[in-house]
Amino acid sequence: MSIDSGLAADACVALDRIWIRLAVHIRAEHKVVFPALAETHSDLRAPLQTLHEDHDYFMASLAGSVKSMHGPSPDFASARTAVEVLKLRLAAHNALEEGGVYPLVDKLPQEQLTPILGQVARELAFLPPRYGP
Repeated sequence: MSIDSGLAADACVALDRIWIRLAVHIRAEHKVVFPALAETHSDLRAPLQTLHEDHDYFMASLAGSVKSMHGPSPDFASARTAVEVLKLRLAAHNALEEGGVYPLVDKLPQEQLTPILGQVARELAFLPPRYGP
């Protein structure tokens, strides 16, 4: 990974790319997927809240890592540690999403699922100009 390269500029770009890709994924979930599931599954309130809290943590952690790499003394150790902690929390987060949330999306009626998938695709394609063509 770029953090291990010792090049702060490369590490900043890599961390920023991870941050933005995760941000668009989270945005799609918060704007489209989670509201659709909350409407049909009131029992998901607690798991969706946990996922939302994880999302806040991921965004703050990655933003902090990007910031730690700026300036005259980039903090590679701090960025590495943050990424490792994030990976551990992401594993549990993904297990919750893939085991308890996304299977319910697959069970939605086709007339509800089709627009959700279209909206998610639009959200995932909407990137900041620095990542555009």
